[in-house]
Amino acid sequence: MEKKFVVLLFSFFSIFNLSYSQDWMESMDIAKRLARTQDKLILMVWEEASYYPLSVLVRDKSGKEFFVEDIFSNPELESILWEYF
Repeated sequence: MEKKFVVLLFSFFSIFNLSYSQDWMESMDIAKRLARTQDKLILMVWEEASYYPLSVLVRDKSGKEFFVEDIFSNPELESILWEYF
């Protein structure tokens, strides 16, 4: 009986975590909670805004600035965004 309860409880939490991990893309409340627990920032980009190039200035650790023409098509910036946001 105890074994069944533990298995049921484990499966419930894994299903809950699976659905929770996908909801951050649609729910601001869940995104804020997730950002707080992971100590990350939230970057919000409306879907249609990503259809056009978004230019940014990026400063590296030594203080040198680089101009990036499109934040959405730069693989180095994409990996940084996923790491910190």
